[in-house]
Amino acid sequence: MRHSSTIGALMLLASGSLHANGLLQFDPFSRLPELLPTPPSEAEPAEENLQWSPQLIATVVAGSRSMANVSGRLIRLGQKLEGFTLVAVDKRSATFEKDGEQHVLKIKERKYTR
Repeated sequence: MRHSSTIGALMLLASGSLHANGLLQFDPFSRLPELLPTPPSEAEPAEENLQWSPQLIATVVAGSRSMANVSGRLIRLGQKLEGFTLVAVDKRSATFEKDGEQHVLKIKERKYTR
């Protein structure tokens, strides 16, 4: 009996009748506004890569075969990411270069609480 009521509720949810009848306050499958990217304001300069700040997740130090996991993408030495070339990989950082300027990304320290 419990399964049939769960299946019935899921069918109502999928058909949109719960939302249409006012039983739901929001669509649980829609993107939350705070998670959507915000368009840049007109007051901000529109320079490309004004603040290039992807997240360095992990590094693999292996000489010429070193790699960096940057925002979920594996980048090898010499490869480019958004126009930035990976030139060095250390235990906790990765150095990229673009237009003669170096940009060092560091792995953020995680604070664990119990």
